[in-house]
Amino acid sequence: MQSILYDDQATPLIIVLPTRGGKSLLFMAPACLENVGVTIVIVPFRALINKLVNIAKEASINSIEWHPGLTDPATLVFISVDKIIGGGFLSYAELLKDKGLLRRVFVDECHLTFTVSDWRPKLVAIRSIRGLRVPLIMLTATLPPMLAFELEVSMAY
Repeated sequence: MQSILYDDQATPLIIVLPTRGGKSLLFMAPACLENVGVTIVIVPFRALINKLVNIAKEASINSIEWHPGLTDPATLVFISVDKIIGGGFLSYAELLKDKGLLRRVFVDECHLTFTVSDWRPKLVAIRSIRGLRVPLIMLTATLPPMLAFELEVSMAY
């Protein structure tokens, strides 16, 4: 088992790359290493989850979409932002952390917390992930630089 250093001052890390700039590689590449543990990827749209799971499986990466009742780990665990609160996901993530398996959490399309009004309440659910005390990486192609600090502050736990 590998110990992961967690630094409250270094997370969340906000990464802004252009569309098709390789954001998915940031969570898929580590999945190809030995003793990589589990990476959780929070995804806003159902169609995007299906696409990412299929891409990961085509690359022979052990990946799943989390559903209530699921307890098995995978290298990449994709979850819809709607399922973070309720259904037992946080307990599942805590169990992974307690076993020393959970390494990091990615939030794909994090700019939606500011640009889509019905996503703003979901920010609270994403913020609850901070309680896991693992590195949190926020991915976006369209977050204006002037809003990066606002996103970071809004994610304070």
